[in-house]
Amino acid sequence: MKAQKSLISIMTYSAILTSLVFGMSSAGRAQSLNDGYFRVEGYVFDKTTLRPLKNVKVEIRQRTADDGGNMAVPYTDENGLYSAAAPTQSGAVFNTVLAECLTTRGRVASIVKLPVPLRAGEVYLRNLYVQMPRGFTQCQIQ
Repeated sequence: MKAQKSLISIMTYSAILTSLVFGMSSAGRAQSLNDGYFRVEGYVFDKTTLRPLKNVKVEIRQRTADDGGNMAVPYTDENGLYSAAAPTQSGAVFNTVLAECLTTRGRVASIVKLPVPLRAGEVYLRNLYVQMPRGFTQCQIQ
């Protein structure tokens, strides 16, 4: 079991390094970062097995004092990868990335913070780890 987890960890880290070295759709990234946009990219993993999760809804949220804000909502691909661009929100008091997975046993989630303020043109890398119910290896499209 330990050997299997080590192998999965090595494969996961290899996938992350490959995507960072060779880029994640660099043409789309360059276009979307113009005109005050930032980008968040990363992977979503099963917290127990460290395997990538597909079909996870990832919400990039910026909240302001008046509870307004922007939100981008991509889904992870078969490798657990997500990537989204959103305009920077002036006056944001907190920024988060929320991963939500819907299963027949209910919803599971994970959240990480982003810096305040977010800077236009920046790419923020954030991986998320979701505690999946026993026996579940992927999420349903919501």
